[in-house]
This record gives sequence, structure tokens and C-alpha cells, in this order.
Amino acid sequence: MRADFMKHFARLGAALALTVQVAAAQDWSGSYLGVTLGYGDGSSNHINGTAERNAPDISGSALGLSLGHNFAASPAGVVFGVELDVSSLGVEGEATTGNSFGCSTTVCRTDVSWLTTLRGRVGIARGQTLVFGTAGFAMGGVEASIVGLPDVDTG
Repeated sequence: MRADFMKHFARLGAALALTVQVAAAQDWSGSYLGVTLGYGDGSSNHINGTAERNAPDISGSALGLSLGHNFAASPAGVVFGVELDVSSLGVEGEATTGNSFGCSTTVCRTDVSWLTTLRGRVGIARGQTLVFGTAGFAMGGVEASIVGLPDVDTG
């Protein structure tokens, strides 16, 4: 019985060793497409020339797409990548407070409608794990308004 146990144990050890070697050979190169879903929460500051402020709380959902590509640079596990995210946001809020904005009689409102990022990535891959840092640029569609007043073209 002891011999049978040792045979099974040896087979299990060989299977584990094979699994570890296959996982270590993970290739992180290639393109990918993903869906992002999120939630935003915070506040928006409306500030006039005399530093009076109105700060509506804003919150809402986000839905978007991510498109990226990774390049495995060496057998040492260094990975470079680039990613583009485009999201539609429903982050909004409003407040009524007394200040020279006119928000004491109307509503100050903030709407964040979209967000786009373009980022680079550098990381180290170890099997099925990629530890990375990222940096890049972001742009968004933010509109601050006083409800009920005509739009003003600021040039």
C-alpha cells in the first residue's frame, strides 16, 4: 500500500511541476477589448471671483469600452502596453445655496457626460500575474451651469 501511495504522490508532484512550468510561460502579448462599468461620487466647486463657492454633490454611473495592446519585451517578464478607454457617464448633481451666483433663487448644476483616457503601461509578469504601473492623459466632458439662466459664450 505504501508503494501505491508513493506512486500517486510522485504523479501528483510531476503534474504540479508541469502546471507551474506552463503558468510561468504565460504570454502577455496581444490585443484585448473590455467593458468597464463603474460609479462616481464626489462634489463639484462653482467658484466666482470673490471666492464664494457652491459645491453640488455629484454621483452617477459609468459605462465604457477599453481597447489595448501588450508587448512582452523579454523572457524576463517585462511587459509594455498601451490602453484607450472611452466611457459614457451619468455623473451629475445640483445644489441651491445663497451666494452671488444666483443659486439662492435657481439651481447650480454639474454634469459629467464622458471620460476618455490614453495610457501607457510597464509591468513585470510572473505566470498569470501582471504587476504594472500606468500613466497617461485624460479628457472629460464637464458642464457647470446655473439652471434658468441663458447660456453665456465665454469665447
